[in-house]
Amino acid sequence: MAVQTTFSMFQQLLKDSVDANSNLTTTLSVALKARVDAMSAMELVSLTATNVDSTVGNVAVDETTNSIVVSTGAPPVENRVIFDMATFATPVRVSGTYGEFGAVLGHDGSGANDPVASADITLYYRYATTASWVIFNRQTVLDEVSTLQMSAVIATQAADADMPQMHLVAEQL
Repeated sequence: MAVQTTFSMFQQLLKDSVDANSNLTTTLSVALKARVDAMSAMELVSLTATNVDSTVGNVAVDETTNSIVVSTGAPPVENRVIFDMATFATPVRVSGTYGEFGAVLGHDGSGANDPVASADITLYYRYATTASWVIFNRQTVLDEVSTLQMSAVIATQAADADMPQMHLVAEQL
């Protein structure tokens, strides 16, 4: 017997709901079940200027350009951007294996600065706001995640730079 994941049980409930609806034509019923089968278990988690919780060091959010700006010069402690806590309705697997350094880079807003290089970004994660940060990279696979907070530490920049969006893939289990 195959092990049913939360996501596959959700799909089965949707199919059962289609079967139970006597108002649907056979053609529509088949089409709806095909759509349910084609549903993706993957969910994109985007780390962008719109979901920044806080910043440390020479980092600031520029809402006008939808950018995270890292100013030049050595920070007092470190350059860090902390993103909002993500909460998932069903447990997910978040894998760093999909991206170059644990995440896939996106655009860097409409600012005029060059983007921060991926080599200058180190990702971290934690499950609760009171927990310690743990490094997140290409070898990281987190299972049974219901809450997740990410942060990025950015190396000192020689010139002002814009932090690119980062995207993680969360897979419903």
